[in-house]
Amino acid sequence: MSLFALIGGKTNKEILNNKIERYIVSLANKDKPIVLHCPYASIKDMNKSNEKFMNLMKGIECEIINLTLDNLN
Repeated sequence: MSLFALIGGKTNKEILNNKIERYIVSLANKDKPIVLHCPYASIKDMNKSNEKFMNLMKGIECEIINLTLDNLN
């Protein structure tokens, strides 16, 4: 199992067409790797953060799991 972490704030979708995200997902060497999104920087508005991340990752072949307070059990 490979583990990778993306830590940051601003997105590069418009400028670089998600070059960094596409590269990191490709390192998993899987057809559809799983990406865990942890929206802790904006705990007050997790839904908005999750939506932004989903938009950022659109077109990148992966499964996204959003870690929220509801699914911690």
